[in-house]
Amino acid sequence: MTSALTANLPGNPRNPAGLIAHRLTAQLPPSLPPLARRTQFVPPDAFQTCEKCDRVFRAPTPGTCKGCAPA
Repeated sequence: MTSALTANLPGNPRNPAGLIAHRLTAQLPPSLPPLARRTQFVPPDAFQTCEKCDRVFRAPTPGTCKGCAPA
């Protein structure tokens, strides 16, 4: 935008507002294509505390962490 307005300025323009209006309509780059649609935000699971070792982890329900879970 700055280069479209300030490149190759004449020494003493007769109509500065007209010069800027022309440059804003004729010399700006084309508009960008619309952005791709974002996927819907899915919030993370809540923090839970392990019932055996008190380690904090994320899970949909309370219980034990991966380290304490039976194999």
